Amino acid sequence: MFRNHLKIAYRNFIRHKLYSFINVFGLAIGLSICMIISIWVLRELNYDRFHENANRIYRVERELYRDNLYQRWPITEGLYKQALIEDFPEIENAVRFWRREFAIKDHKNDIHREEVFAVDNSIFEIFDFNVEKKSGIRWLFGAIYGPLGRLVDHGYVKSFESEPLPERGGRRRVLYRLTEAGKKELLRVKELHTSLWMDAHSLKDKNL
Repeated sequence: MFRNHLKIAYRNFIRHKLYSFINVFGLAIGLSICMIISIWVLRELNYDRFHENANRIYRVERELYRDNLYQRWPITEGLYKQALIEDFPEIENAVRFWRREFAIKDHKNDIHREEVFAVDNSIFEIFDFNVEKKSGIRWLFGAIYGPLGRLVDHGYVKSFESEPLPERGGRRRVLYRLTEAGKKELLRVKELHTSLWMDAHSLKDKNL
């Protein structure tokens, strides 16, 4: 029975080549478009859904109505973060993303364009980004001793040994304490970051 249907279909295809080609080609195009749309819809529905708190993460956007023109941007001032947290107790945490391209001129007057990205530390409290898995770099706890040593050399932190610890077989643990110079430098960097966030919207490409 099925074999007879195949024979009839084949004979009709040979007899009406143009008509059959149009039908088959149209069906193939329709199925392809349907699959592409399905893949796009599936991607949109699963966008960033791998985060544990995906259903509680929202993006703040700006809407502009002017001269019968409506515009919507995912861009706001950096100061909105703290203001929203203070004014809306429902907001538990927030993170700011910043991106800007700089034109940097070196000593040979060659211009290099570099794109800079910056985020708050709270990104890891909101999003479930596995930096080690994505970067392919294994982060070891011992890797911090190099930077700590440089901070000690600059006088920003001071190292000292603890009392002998029984859980370490009587060995001492090396501890670090922030010095007054380190506190001043930390405050300076904090003010620099704050100024960067506040002025980010007004920065233009400049030769630095």
